[in-house]
Amino acid sequence: MAHTVQSGRSFYQALIIMIILLCPCISYSSGIPVSSFIPSEEDTYITSCVADTYILSDYPDSNFDSSIDLRIESNGTESIGGQSWVFIKFDLTGFDLSNIVTLAHVNFWSKYAGPYPLVGVYWCHDNTWTENQLTWNNAPMESIENYSLDQKRNSVGSLYFDVTYALQMSLSKSIQSVTFVFKAEQFGDQYTFSKDDESIANAVKLWMVFVPQTSLDQVFLSNETNSGYIQDMWLHCDWINTGNSHLINIASACRPLSLYFPSLNLIGQHYFAPDGTELFVGHSLICYELFNDANENGYLDANFSSQDIETEYYFSMNFSKSFEPSPIEKSESGASVTYQWNIHYGDVTGFVLFRNGSVPSIGDTAAILTLDYIEIGFVYTIEGNKSYLKTSISIGEVDDLQEILEGFSLEGLGLSALYSTIILSSTGEAGVFVEDLNYDSRRANETSKEMTKVNITDSDTSFYDMAFSDNYTLISDESRSLQVTSSACTSTSIHAKVPRKQTQFPFNFYQGFLIGFLPRISGSTVDINLEYTESSLLYRICYPQWDGLELHHDPTFTAHLGQSMIIGGIPIQLVIPIVVITIICFIAVVIILRRKQHSP
Repeated sequence: MAHTVQSGRSFYQALIIMIILLCPCISYSSGIPVSSFIPSEEDTYITSCVADTYILSDYPDSNFDSSIDLRIESNGTESIGGQSWVFIKFDLTGFDLSNIVTLAHVNFWSKYAGPYPLVGVYWCHDNTWTENQLTWNNAPMESIENYSLDQKRNSVGSLYFDVTYALQMSLSKSIQSVTFVFKAEQFGDQYTFSKDDESIANAVKLWMVFVPQTSLDQVFLSNETNSGYIQDMWLHCDWINTGNSHLINIASACRPLSLYFPSLNLIGQHYFAPDGTELFVGHSLICYELFNDANENGYLDANFSSQDIETEYYFSMNFSKSFEPSPIEKSESGASVTYQWNIHYGDVTGFVLFRNGSVPSIGDTAAILTLDYIEIGFVYTIEGNKSYLKTSISIGEVDDLQEILEGFSLEGLGLSALYSTIILSSTGEAGVFVEDLNYDSRRANETSKEMTKVNITDSDTSFYDMAFSDNYTLISDESRSLQVTSSACTSTSIHAKVPRKQTQFPFNFYQGFLIGFLPRISGSTVDINLEYTESSLLYRICYPQWDGLELHHDPTFTAHLGQSMIIGGIPIQLVIPIVVITIICFIAVVIILRRKQHSP
């Protein structure tokens, strides 16, 4: 009897040792339940500028620091005199750089109502200038970004310029001094108060909204799966860590905003291609569009530059009524592993917006609809070194329609879901091929193009495929299966004001989160710009017949995975050897303990 007890004790001692050895692998694959959603309010940070002056092309060697006004002027082209630009510098040494900026404005106070020139704000990377020495000739012209971050027309009172992207990128690179340059985009004069003015209340200020960086810690990187709310950011996150691939899905979680926006949902995959290239490919839903397929080619054609447009309305939505996410469910079948989850919005209010903005006597909204629901679902399958992501979208029928434009009707209108693609490659050589031909939505001469397949490649190696050749189901009295028509498109096929106006604020949350989050899984700083004009692949999934009926559809994306991913400090290729070694150690411990037991 004593011999039996001793043997059992030896076994349990060995078992405890094995569990200790296996702890890293156990923590690596564990998951956590959905957390409660009690979001906190964002914090704000306001600071005045530390340097401000203007430069004048007519007096290229003169410094104007002694002026109490900041002068923005354009009486000619940039190469011909009459240009006056304002330089503003902010010092952020008092701000925790790890915080996530979700909104940032530079606030001016306009002193005079002049000829109302359009004013643009630009980001300058050189912060070494001083206000008492800056002139037109020594200004860091080559460090000024060649695109405008925001534009405003002049009026007496406060002006707000959106600089969110610039602040997000500066802070991600630990840049504590930030410079903005203001230029007149049209002829005319404008004067604003500066920090040197007698009214400090009207000084130039930087106003930021942020959430603490601890929001990033709410995604448990070492866990195999995680579903829950990011409490500080009003977002819901689904996270999958398969060892050689990361998948993250971010969804808007019914933030009670006064503005409305589409069913913002971003899904991105981070992995290494077979050749070792680090990759991130993401898809974000920009907005829905209602269109009239006049040429009957099955997809939305639009060119706002030439005014050849099939877009009838933009369709934005408010999801404040009901938000029901499902946690990730995992299943295994043979050599494949599948993860499945969905996001369900109930009782959705839809705003039908005029494509060109506001209409006199009506405003910007042609009608207000109530949809039974919108649900976005995902099925993610790993088979060997390939992954398959099947997304699905289900839209309930229109329960109610309130006309604002007399006679408005959905009859005869198709529905388009407009997406932006985020492609990041460690080599910087990723190319997009639509129907085997190179395509770039940013090229001025590019046009809309029907597509059934897309390949994203790097040095002749395909690492991501997208398939669109399938049907969607339209349900009325009976179910009908209809052909989906998808097309690659350019930013000129989107009205410059309406989509950005409705989506910019939520995208700032997504962008700020990704800028802080991706370095945690990639090990390097990445540039994330969700502005659709910067995407090399914009695409539409078009449902030529809709009429406000219930709709179901699911396209598929394929990623070609490599085997060199390192996650949570443990290389995935070492997990199996660790387990094998642990088992050997377990057997060895049992043998040793049994020998001790029988030794005199």
